[in-house]
Amino acid sequence: MLHSIFAKLSLLAVTAIVAVAGLFGSPKVNPSQNQSIGAQIPVVVSLFETSLQAKIGTSDSSMTLVSGVDRNGTALSGYMCFTLDEGTSNVEFVCGTASGTSVTGLVRGIDPVTGVTSVVALKKAHNRGATVKITNYPTDALYGRLLNGQETIPNPLKYDTSVSTTTLSANTSFLASVAYANSVALQGAPVATTSVPGVVQIGTTAQITAGTGMTGSYTLVPAGSLFSQSWRSATTVPVTNATGTLSAGFIDQTANYTWSGLQTFNGSTTTLATTSFSVIPIMPTATPTVSSQVASKSYVDSLTGTQIWLNRNVIGDSFSVGTTYYTSFNSSAAPTSGSIGSSTLPTAGTLKKFYIKTLAGSPNSTGTTTITVYKNDSATSLAITVPPSPASAIYSDTSDSVGVSAGDNIYLKIVVQAGSGNLVVPSYWLEFTNP
Repeated sequence: MLHSIFAKLSLLAVTAIVAVAGLFGSPKVNPSQNQSIGAQIPVVVSLFETSLQAKIGTSDSSMTLVSGVDRNGTALSGYMCFTLDEGTSNVEFVCGTASGTSVTGLVRGIDPVTGVTSVVALKKAHNRGATVKITNYPTDALYGRLLNGQETIPNPLKYDTSVSTTTLSANTSFLASVAYANSVALQGAPVATTSVPGVVQIGTTAQITAGTGMTGSYTLVPAGSLFSQSWRSATTVPVTNATGTLSAGFIDQTANYTWSGLQTFNGSTTTLATTSFSVIPIMPTATPTVSSQVASKSYVDSLTGTQIWLNRNVIGDSFSVGTTYYTSFNSSAAPTSGSIGSSTLPTAGTLKKFYIKTLAGSPNSTGTTTITVYKNDSATSLAITVPPSPASAIYSDTSDSVGVSAGDNIYLKIVVQAGSGNLVVPSYWLEFTNP
């Protein structure tokens, strides 16, 4: 009873003070002291009403409630907005984070129009026992500003799981979900061609190596990881270096190649294996200067009328008595008592001026030795007879000559008569004249 009387007297006193203050006009609000708190959606609890357990001043940022549970007995929790001293001139809208009876981080003096601005002049002091309610303001104001586009939505929106992408596609005015946006990201875009920009698909290594151009409706392109300037033991798209050339490793140097065009090699080329030509190679017309160089046909033809010495220079061919031997010019093979390869003449000409040199030491002391030039397995007139017990001397046949044709084969036949000791012949010479 007394509490009710005191409450009414307090209300009358406040009303009188406000009325007097009204005679002198409302207090001026300094806009620079106001604060925009942004659109944070509060938790709404219906039919919640309690009172302050302790008074708060205009600058307090927390308050304690007499009761901190809703009608279901659940403790208050989360960001909530409250109306203090509703129905009085001291009414104030505040928002803060509730945890049971404790409300902290209070935003005071919320503007009754915007719902998002904290106004200094609207911050009030409230006595212990002041009414505290959760009403639909400033929540409704926030909803209005959000829907009118005056505030940004503070949290991501999402549809219920029952709303499918098919449902959203029924109306172009619906807000699209992420799933819907992903499902239509490629729809309507053209497939890329050489003349039309559009959608492509990264091809697998197997597809690229197989030359597959498309998979389904999409043009295939190789992944960037397939490109490289350096050779590697994997499928690679070669890329030239800064000088515009490829790494040598990209060329299989163990494979066989067929070159159908003209090839020009400006540097030195070394061939380490047998090289076969299916056609006669074209040689340079320059005159060879080294004996190991290949000569052109024009150079060989220019040798008409010149002398070429066919020779065999060895440390010493040793011939045993009573034996027949065979050997050839321009060969380092030892004489043999069997068949031996012959020397093939490249052009027609004349063989003459046949010489040999013998060494003293262990000569055949009782028999003669005959050395004859053979052409195509037939003896020619070119022959030298070495007498028994020869000294270190040169023997020759300069009076005979033999005509030859291109392709004729020549070799030497050495017949050593019976006797004692061996005959040593280190050198042979035979002049070949190309008429």
